Amino acid sequence: MSDAMRRLNLEPPRFQDRRASFLVTFRSHTLMGPEAVAWLNRFADRPLTDRQ
Repeated sequence: MSDAMRRLNLEPPRFQDRRASFLVTFRSHTLMGPEAVAWLNRFADRPLTDRQ
């Protein structure tokens, strides 16, 4: 799911553990322009964490 959303230039889903249940939030917007997204996608095949 996260890979598919990145390919569509969408923010990855956010997960919240609520012990007895969990919440997944899907955002449908991006704050980056096409140039920034293209630059970031150059690193998609590298083993980086979301923070890096």
